[in-house]
Amino acid sequence: MWSTLCGHEEFLEVSTEIVQIVNKYNAASNKYFQRMQRLRGFMRNKGLPTVTCTRILQYFDYRFQKTFYKEDQILSTLSEPLQKEIKYQTCTCLIENVMIFKDLPTTVVLRLVDRLKSVIVLPNDVIVEAGTIGDYMCFIHNGTVAVYTAAGVEVCHLTDGSNFGEVSIVMKNEKRIATVVAVDACELYILSRADFEAVIGPYPDLFNRMRKIAEDRFKTTMGQESIILNNG
Repeated sequence: MWSTLCGHEEFLEVSTEIVQIVNKYNAASNKYFQRMQRLRGFMRNKGLPTVTCTRILQYFDYRFQKTFYKEDQILSTLSEPLQKEIKYQTCTCLIENVMIFKDLPTTVVLRLVDRLKSVIVLPNDVIVEAGTIGDYMCFIHNGTVAVYTAAGVEVCHLTDGSNFGEVSIVMKNEKRIATVVAVDACELYILSRADFEAVIGPYPDLFNRMRKIAEDRFKTTMGQESIILNNG
């Protein structure tokens, strides 16, 4: 008899938890639906073309219905120190994967992480373009991008954890040598040259070392592009 009662109570507890989860999901779904309805009304009032409307809907779908919607909801309940700790844990490896940032002091790495800005790009968005002056580099948190030479030859795909554009934050007024296009929706972290210089400014020896590495990599990349063009 006792075991039957205990089993019944456990079943009720589990059932209650399931109902709570379903209710939370329904509330989130309703909020998302209302948000999308307002967005569609806004686009109608602006008379936006279909192509633009489609891209806006893709962006909102990724931003609010998928990882970001849940992530924002969770992070908003945490204290600022915990939010920073999560960002450090998430982004430190992105910084340390960059050749020019190898063996940086931990304090410098954490300051660079503090400066990272999160952005979302959609499929076919041009993230950087060959021939333009660059002033930021990118880290791929989620997603895939395609890399093309200035002549339009596809070189490779980069995915989660990869980075590109580091030469632009170390070598001023240097034109980009590759075009990078989003293959699917991506979450990127951006580090601008201004933020990089603000962090590295007090460490001239570190900056000179990083510049030397970036210059060597730039020369190597230019040589590889020349080979690709000649073979093409």
